[in-house]
Amino acid sequence: MSIPRAPLPAALVICLFSARPEWMDAATSQLTTRFGPTLEASPPLPFTETAYYVAEFGTPLTRRILRFARLIPQDTLAQIKLDCIEVEAAQSEAGQRRVNIDPGLLTAERFILATAKNRPHRVPLASGIFADLTLIFERDSLQPLPWTYPSWRSPEIIDLLNRFRAGYIVQLKGEGHLPCAAGEDKTCSGA
Repeated sequence: MSIPRAPLPAALVICLFSARPEWMDAATSQLTTRFGPTLEASPPLPFTETAYYVAEFGTPLTRRILRFARLIPQDTLAQIKLDCIEVEAAQSEAGQRRVNIDPGLLTAERFILATAKNRPHRVPLASGIFADLTLIFERDSLQPLPWTYPSWRSPEIIDLLNRFRAGYIVQLKGEGHLPCAAGEDKTCSGA
């Protein structure tokens, strides 16, 4: 018989992209006001895997991926996405978004993005928000799935998220969420 247990808290990871660095900076400031400080951030990265957003945002598109310091309950992802939609709206001008914000949860096992777009592989959470299982951890690295967007498949992004994951596991240990005594199971190492 399985016994329900609360899942470990997750690392909040948010990806932003925009055509203007100052718009991304303003949105980042609003996000840190809502979710606290960041622990890690990617450098500005070109967002060239798709032309889907060019008409809305212009070019060149640049993205930044942030890992926030505070670990969060996994069942808060839908509300976090709704909060990010509010930040997008606050940054909009004349009804047009200036920044796109995609929040996700990073755990030892997976990376899940939140979205308001339904697809066959997405699971409804609450308030019109869906969970998109984007990457899974196996063979010592995060791995894409058949439906993973190209922007999350690149070796550079997977390497970045693997580093974020390693930091997350150290943080779990430091906050007492994982057993780490010698001789305990592989849970401590995140394997």
